[in-house]
Formats: sequence, C-alpha cells, structure tokens
Amino acid sequence: MKSFRIAAIAALAGAACAPAGGTDLVASPLAGSAWRIATIDGTPVVGRRGDDGEDTTPRFAFGWRSYGGNAGCNALGGLYAQVGDRLYTMPGPQTAMACGSPHGDQEAAASAIFAASPVVGRRGETFRLSGGGHAMELVRIGPAPGNVDPPTAWQGTALSGQSFAIHEVDGARTDGMRLWKTPPRLRFGSSEVTMALDCPRPAKGAFVQSSEHLHVAMLAPTCPTEARDRRLAEIRGADPRVVSGPNGELLLASAKGWAILWNERRDRPK
Repeated sequence: MKSFRIAAIAALAGAACAPAGGTDLVASPLAGSAWRIATIDGTPVVGRRGDDGEDTTPRFAFGWRSYGGNAGCNALGGLYAQVGDRLYTMPGPQTAMACGSPHGDQEAAASAIFAASPVVGRRGETFRLSGGGHAMELVRIGPAPGNVDPPTAWQGTALSGQSFAIHEVDGARTDGMRLWKTPPRLRFGSSEVTMALDCPRPAKGAFVQSSEHLHVAMLAPTCPTEARDRRLAEIRGADPRVVSGPNGELLLASAKGWAILWNERRDRPK
C-alpha cells in the first residue's frame, strides 16, 4: 500500500506539470456567446411579453463555466463543462413563475435537455443540443453579456481539506437505493481522496488538482459489483474537469460521465 501511494503521487505530480492537451481542454464553441433558441423538437419557439411590455426572446448565454437564460418563461441556468461532444451540466435553481402552453412546454423540454447533459452537434452556424428525449437548436446572436464568467483560470477553492456529498452520478440521484445515516461522499485530504458510496468499505487513492482538472490514481472499488461505485471511479480516473459554483456545488465531468457534489459545509438539495 505504501509503495502504491508513493508511486501514485509521483506519477500524478508529473501529470500535473505536463502541458495541457486533449479535446476536453478545448473551450466549448458555445462559450462567450449569446444564443437564440430557434426550435425545440423541430418547432419554432414562442417568446412572451414581459412585465415591461417588451417581447422576451428565448435565449441562453454561455460563459466559460456557467450558462443562463430562458425558454420563454422562467430563468434557467447552472454550471457546465464540455468534454468532447457532451455538454455536462449541473442545473441550478430557477424562478417559479407559472407558465401556460406553449411556454411551459418549451421550458420543460429545455430543462430536460440540460438535465441530461446533452450531446452537442453543429450544422453551419446552428448548434443542436440533444438529450432527455428532446432537441434544441441555437443560433448565435452576439457576444455574451459582461456579467458571465470570463475565460480565466478556474477560480474555485482548492479541493484539499474539503468534503463533498455525492448528489448525482450520470444524472441519477444517489439516495434512491438506501436510507443513509450519512450521505455518500468524497473526502479530499492533502494528497489522498476517499470515496464512500455503496460499498461497505471506502476506496482510497491519491489525487493532484491542476488548474481545473483533477488527476486521480485510486484503488478499485472494494466491491466491484456496485455499479455506481464503478461509474464514479471511471469518471474520476479519466482526469475530470472540475467546475465549482458559488454555493458549494461541484461538477466533475470527463469522457466517462459526470457527477454532481455539494460541499458538506454548505446547504445542498434535499
């Protein structure tokens, strides 16, 4: 065990110093722009008249780690990280205004798309987000407004010394299998990470955080029959991107999938 820990930390330290590469390090083509929703499920979207009498165009703006906008009614938004052709997302709270048809239907479809971490496709200047049984086409209308997050280095708190409750793995909530005395969690020490999910005994390994990436060398789950432990281990083992939100939320996204976590020192969804 000791020899594994020394070798793993040395290998990870080398990876952290290596030059960045790979398609997952390329900024999303949506980043830095505002996009009008042209269609949802092949049907042109309908705007609505706001309280000020002006028509509200259904649109979304993308920063480099967050997105926000509307599909004709309430404000929607959250964190995201594009890896390959997947736009992995962590939707946040939204406003709760009642919406009749067709605006409510548009919003429900858009919410389902983002919650499913959609596949991104492109045809000319039109981008298509597909997921959750729906598809949405976006057309660029200009640069994103100045209040979106900029293309600078990740600004979140370092993971060392933090403990996070595991809320979702690949879009499925972790509390659907058992009643937990304590929530499933990832704990980060100075160089060691511990995962406790479905396996009776936690799995442990070494980690290094470099900029917005997490490099992990972790032992296999202690009970390989538990599917969620295997999936989270695969996500961690693929050098996931790390996106941190202002309320203790954390998105891990890699070519193997995504996980949503909440800092145990902050409020999290019930």
